[in-house]
Amino acid sequence: MKPPKYIYRYCKWDDRTKLALLRNMLYAPAPIQFNDPFDSRLPASFDHNAPEFHHQWEKSSSAIADWNRKNPLKPVLNVRLNAGIALKSAYDQFLEIVNRYTRLLCFTRTRNSLLMWAHYADGHTGVCLRFRVQAGSALSAVKQVEYSDACPRIDLYNDREIDIVEKSMLWKSRIWSHEKE
Repeated sequence: MKPPKYIYRYCKWDDRTKLALLRNMLYAPAPIQFNDPFDSRLPASFDHNAPEFHHQWEKSSSAIADWNRKNPLKPVLNVRLNAGIALKSAYDQFLEIVNRYTRLLCFTRTRNSLLMWAHYADGHTGVCLRFRVQAGSALSAVKQVEYSDACPRIDLYNDREIDIVEKSMLWKSRIWSHEKE
């Protein structure tokens, strides 16, 4: 899809916005500062019976078998379950780090949304900044949010970290589609 000629950002008219304009830069918040607690927090479905889990399990089975020979009272199922819990825990920690330290700047394609003025421009008292999108500029790399009822599937076995981050940052529930980000 062709990028729009202009994109907009609703914000409060406060010292941060004034300073950003004077310095020709914008403040980009961390996702944990967003108003929607579900933003950037996609759940990972984790199925112990998934073929991917079995594949990963088989790759490590010789080490586990060796461990079980030395510790015959520990059932393999416990190890398998704990491996799944550890993977889910690692994913949750990864998302926490991403959401705390990543900076994300949201823009919209519309400048006349009453809801956006209410939610992001300090109850209609803020400003809506307009930016021209020029080929080759940083703004030309802006990506569009996907709005849908079903969230994308996070594949803990095969998705690269950047794919997980992009899926998390570029998906929102259809209920937010009026934002046209």
